[in-house]
Amino acid sequence: MSYIVKEAAATVLLENAGRTLLYKGETVPASADKDDVARLVKEGYLTEAPETATSDGEGMAEGSDPGDFTVKEVQAYLAGASEEEKTRVLAAEADGKNRPSLVKASS
Repeated sequence: MSYIVKEAAATVLLENAGRTLLYKGETVPASADKDDVARLVKEGYLTEAPETATSDGEGMAEGSDPGDFTVKEVQAYLAGASEEEKTRVLAAEADGKNRPSLVKASS
């Protein structure tokens, strides 16, 4: 089961005693400490990630909604997209989840 951040931001402890700062809409890494994830879910910072179009492993395609994909998947797609498609995807992201790690990276 995977989780996403539903508040503006959350600091998640990792199994290796590290920590990571995640922003709204970002997926909690698999290396997150399970007890800390449970605490953050209980406190309302995290929620279960919805099933997405990426469950088949195909990734983004032209015309896809970036909100259905993880930040890493969107970034990978943008790396090979045309300028017109990059503009469309980033506008859709700004109007949708508006994840800072995507919107700031495009500025």
